[in-house]
Amino acid sequence: RAAMTGAGYANEAYNFDRTRAYATQGDDRAYFYDSLGDDVYGGWSDRAIMYGSGYRHDAFNFARTYAFATQGADRAYFYDSAGDDLLVLRPEYGRLSGAGFDNYAGRFDRVYAYATAGGNDRSIFYDSLGNDQFVAFPDVARMSGAGFYNYARGFKRTYAYATGGGVDEALLYATADGAQCSSGIDFARISGERFYNYAKGFESHCAFAADG
Repeated sequence: RAAMTGAGYANEAYNFDRTRAYATQGDDRAYFYDSLGDDVYGGWSDRAIMYGSGYRHDAFNFARTYAFATQGADRAYFYDSAGDDLLVLRPEYGRLSGAGFDNYAGRFDRVYAYATAGGNDRSIFYDSLGNDQFVAFPDVARMSGAGFYNYARGFKRTYAYATGGGVDEALLYATADGAQCSSGIDFARISGERFYNYAKGFESHCAFAADG
């Protein structure tokens, strides 16, 4: 089913294969909930969708969208705007926000985020209570552990923090040409002309300069 409510009204629709909702003014919010099967959520700066077996829901121009996964092998996809956006990825949720939009996906098994539209975009990863691995290249970063996989591509600056516990590992890669690497007791970073990757608090972290 789908429902839209506001001051003085409540509209509901049952058993439709596809629904569309449009927001034209106000601080409107859209909420998506998964099915028993495998579902997909997608969030852009001006729209969001969620679909699975037998259904699809679209929401256009809502200021905030929230998607929740409870069962099945669910995936969430975020896409940036032309402005400066911030991506936050934790084991339990992913969130991408920027000027005029805020998209959230909770409890999805796999989260993917893409920065292709422009702007000075940042991504921030956080670990779980267990053993996790963070891997970063100049254009791609990912963190994975028991029950989660978070991925970001095209973000200019990426930060990863291990604060939850476990034996965590960070691997930072860059091309040898022009890359600068530095590390300390609890951090490592590699930067180049168009990227900056940083990891802090990992029990073991390595920095490599590799061709290609």
